[in-house]
Amino acid sequence: MDFLQKLDLSDNSLSGRIPLGRHMDTFDASCFEGNIELCGKPLEERCPGDEKVIKSKGLEVGDEDDNSVLYGALYMSLGLGFFTGFWGLLFPLLLWQPWRIAYLRFLNRLIDYLLLMVEVKRAKCQRWLKD
Repeated sequence: MDFLQKLDLSDNSLSGRIPLGRHMDTFDASCFEGNIELCGKPLEERCPGDEKVIKSKGLEVGDEDDNSVLYGALYMSLGLGFFTGFWGLLFPLLLWQPWRIAYLRFLNRLIDYLLLMVEVKRAKCQRWLKD
């Protein structure tokens, strides 16, 4: 609503909170007169739940956020899991030659099988298009 210069919502039986942000903050309270159930800026009537809670600026002992501990444990377990899984697979392949040879044979057979399946599908599509 950037193009809107004048708004008059007086006496329309509106209710609820006036939306915040963008262009709605620029209108006067007179634009909303006669709507006794409206609340929020720019009116003087505050909405329920608008009371601000004043927190102390310093953290007391034992006042640490529980989520920070949970996220710290989550990130640590993710890092340990990745490290263990990555090196659990890579270390034996680097260290023992028979395992490395078996793994590379497996990959070679898998690639051959996938290429064969692609070629079969391509041939079926060509046959289907010719018919």
